[in-house]
Amino acid sequence: MSEKNKKGLPIIAWIFIGIFACALALGLASYFTVKSVMQGSPIAFKSSKGSAFFNQSAALARINILGPIFESEELEKINEGLDEIEKSKSIKGLLLRISSPGGSVAPTQEIFNRLMEIRKKMPVICSLGDIAASGGYYIAAACSEIFVNPGTLTGSIGVIMQLTNLKELYTWAKVKPVVMKAGRYKDMGSPLREMKDDEKALIDGMLEKLHTQFQADVRKGRSEAKPDIEAYADGRIFSGEQAVDYAFADKLGGAHDAILRLKELSKVDKDAEFVVWPRKENDFRSFFSSQVSSIKDSLNLRKALGLSAESQLQNGIPYFLPSFWTGGNQP
Repeated sequence: MSEKNKKGLPIIAWIFIGIFACALALGLASYFTVKSVMQGSPIAFKSSKGSAFFNQSAALARINILGPIFESEELEKINEGLDEIEKSKSIKGLLLRISSPGGSVAPTQEIFNRLMEIRKKMPVICSLGDIAASGGYYIAAACSEIFVNPGTLTGSIGVIMQLTNLKELYTWAKVKPVVMKAGRYKDMGSPLREMKDDEKALIDGMLEKLHTQFQADVRKGRSEAKPDIEAYADGRIFSGEQAVDYAFADKLGGAHDAILRLKELSKVDKDAEFVVWPRKENDFRSFFSSQVSSIKDSLNLRKALGLSAESQLQNGIPYFLPSFWTGGNQP
């Protein structure tokens, strides 16, 4: 460590210089982030694609629903985005990009209902990707207008539950499962045995109810287009071109066409900025967004207590730092 490099400075000196430079950069970034929040100005970290992160002045919003729809952290982010969009005074329109084969019923219905409420406040335009079937189409039906590519696979208005009977396999393997239950139907659908007729009737009734709910919501969302729900709600999949012919979609076109239509209906400038959910946060942004949130909570608390928001730190008063600064847990 005491050995010098060819430029004359010890290696240890260069290490300290590097550490100091990093610390200085982080300190300055923290200062300007905090200062921006204190002053109430919008913070926008723009990506190379033009999307915004934490931008309070964006005129349009975009939500991407990609992949199966299940309860997940990604779904929570989408719901958070819908909350912010619904409460926002600056957002004038919403673009929904869907590429999903469907998923669970309840999360799908939750998003559908939220979109129907947002649609009362602003235009909601949907762009379907390679596939938007079953739950993917269920959500799309809540949009003001639906754009599809000719080859998009959509429809599949139906409900399915798949069960497996492994009784013969257990017999072959000489395995004797033991089931203990309280409640006649508690092991209904068990893979250990044949399903009884009354159990099949119960499941069939439940699926019919869910199918009826699906059709009713499609009818509600597509009330102006008035597609023939009964004729096509049998689980079949159709192409984007067929979807337009059957009135389950409005126009042929991609995401670009949907964006142009959204700007037209929202009456915003052609260069209007989008804020995108789910947000793709890197570690740097996550670090500072968490600090911004913490500072905002602190400001709100001080206001609730009748304290001044301008004077944040005072001499002689103890303050608790975030736990990752001190290596411990906050009280």
